[in-house]
Amino acid sequence: MRTVIIFPPSIFLKRDYDRFQIDFLKKYFVVKVLDFTPFVNKAFWELHKDKAFICENYFQIKNKEDFMNLKDNLKSSVIIDHLCDKNTNWAKEILKKLDCTFVQMDVNLIPESSSGLFYKIKKLTNMKYIISRVLNFLKFQFNFIKARSFIPDILIVGGLAAKKRSVKRIIHAHSMDYDHYINLKKKNIQKKNNKPYAVFLDEDMPNHSDYLLYGIESPINEKVYYVELFNFFKKFEKHTGLKIKFAAHPKTDKKKINSYLDNIDVVYGKTAETVLDSKIALLHCSTSISFPVLLEKPIYFLTSNSLKGSWIGNRITNFSKNIDGNLINISNNLNNQIDLKKIFKYNKKKYIEYKNQYLKYPDTSDLPLWKLLKDEFTSKKNV
Repeated sequence: MRTVIIFPPSIFLKRDYDRFQIDFLKKYFVVKVLDFTPFVNKAFWELHKDKAFICENYFQIKNKEDFMNLKDNLKSSVIIDHLCDKNTNWAKEILKKLDCTFVQMDVNLIPESSSGLFYKIKKLTNMKYIISRVLNFLKFQFNFIKARSFIPDILIVGGLAAKKRSVKRIIHAHSMDYDHYINLKKKNIQKKNNKPYAVFLDEDMPNHSDYLLYGIESPINEKVYYVELFNFFKKFEKHTGLKIKFAAHPKTDKKKINSYLDNIDVVYGKTAETVLDSKIALLHCSTSISFPVLLEKPIYFLTSNSLKGSWIGNRITNFSKNIDGNLINISNNLNNQIDLKKIFKYNKKKYIEYKNQYLKYPDTSDLPLWKLLKDEFTSKKNV
């Protein structure tokens, strides 16, 4: 039985165990997870190591010796490579020499955008900030470019927007969220006769752990964010008659959410299902936009005066333009921004374009990603 090695992008979580369909892969391969987080980012690891999902054949790589002790058992393995850090390229080069096949997945695609002009001008007045940000940017870019210079053998792409790269084999497929959408269709889950509601797709805006991981500043103060968001929810419910369901991001702190969002229905671990039963979706620029697009729900994008002045402001605007969605500034008067006669309308043509660009390569199979991968490496030509 062939061995599949998974390099997770960060600390290996229970969510990753489910997303990478490890229970499915274990039926056909020996599966091992090599978590390099303690090696590449010790500060991040120390802060979040208690969240690591310890399972069978999970290994923490704290130093080069940890890896070297394992390498002889990794010959001719399939490497699912989600690492994007140049400091791990040495390990990849060793595995290349051991006849391993590297697979990268360019599947969770989103519209790209640069920081807003107002934000750039605002920050130009702070020289200390400029120097710090320039150094961090150069470090991140160098790290990213060096990491991307490692060419995989197989690239799985999830839409037309995937970066073109010269590799031995490209598999056209779809996003991980599209897999979840397929499962919803297979289960034939019917809409419940609930009272109509709107779903907010959370992305842990003020405290996302990726900020620390990639050296990015939070776009907004936690208290400012949640107080303004809560006030908006109450106004939205009163104005539209739709209750809010808050679909929490997997990394959002439950205690903080409960302390700020009094009397708001918070849902954990059922984002797609909550979107399915909703009348409308509210979000900033969450990757879970895929669910309302695939399920054809109208989308309202939320910004604020604080968010507009941050690095994420232009990204939110760009998301809304991509699907011709409505953009609401929650700092302003809500009554002037929502037309109740048009609230449930959306641009179907733009949704199709978004799906083709970012969620599913056109005219490809609906087979789950991990079945495509299994078929690739259990067929006679690759055994």
